Amino acid sequence: MNQILLSISVTTYNHEAYIEQCLDSLLMQKTNFQYEIILGEDDSSDATRHICQRYANTYPDKIRLFLRSRKDVIYINGNPTGRFNFIENLKAAKGKYIALCEGDDYWTDPLKLQKQVDFLENNLNFSYCGSSYQELQKDIFRKVLLQKEVYSFEDVINKNVICTASLMFRTECLNNLPSIFTAIPAADWYLQLHCLQNKKAYVFSEEMVVYRKHGSSIWSSLSRQKMGINGVNTLKAFKKVFRSKEKRYLISQAIKKRKKEFGLDSYSRFKQILKKIKQRLI
Repeated sequence: MNQILLSISVTTYNHEAYIEQCLDSLLMQKTNFQYEIILGEDDSSDATRHICQRYANTYPDKIRLFLRSRKDVIYINGNPTGRFNFIENLKAAKGKYIALCEGDDYWTDPLKLQKQVDFLENNLNFSYCGSSYQELQKDIFRKVLLQKEVYSFEDVINKNVICTASLMFRTECLNNLPSIFTAIPAADWYLQLHCLQNKKAYVFSEEMVVYRKHGSSIWSSLSRQKMGINGVNTLKAFKKVFRSKEKRYLISQAIKKRKKEFGLDSYSRFKQILKKIKQRLI
């Protein structure tokens, strides 16, 4: 049997309505190399697990199914997450490269894997790559064309714009993740920054994937103000990991930009005024 060159990590939880489309889009990939699908099912309360088992039985040469338990769920900032499932998927991967796709997203380009592997094989100074994409919300598609091809740490710390479902990493870049990765917010954003410390990222202009926005999506369901606050708090958490003077400066600048973009400076001043009023009333 030929050696596995690439592993696709799929994490899924309560994706009964979406997981079939996700898996079909992975199985349709046309490659000149062997790839595997690491399918981590996080003990869903709907029919997701049953669907995953059916696919794993139908495609045993492609899909390795891992049935997780809710007792292992990792809470971050008091909220349950799929972090344990995701970390265990990364540990199980056999490939030289790892591609990501959550169970409610899907791929549209049957040559996505081939194009990305060819690029990384021929460009050793890049640690990962992604692509432009489409957002799907309430049956409406919106094209998201990224403006740059090459991204640095500074680019990504200012804005996490590369769609997770489009990402493909060199596995070696993920071998030295710090222990804090278990609890740090925004796993995909952190992974990109971790891999950009000494190398760059490339983004294909072609739309290769669809990112689905729906009510149960953790990020897309937040209010704009909450998105801004969460983004600032995440950047502050990153500052505890990236300790060099240069990286800490870039993160500080990114925090300032995010506060301005989301109007959080005015929000903070308003909270301070309220606090002073409350203190006077006591």
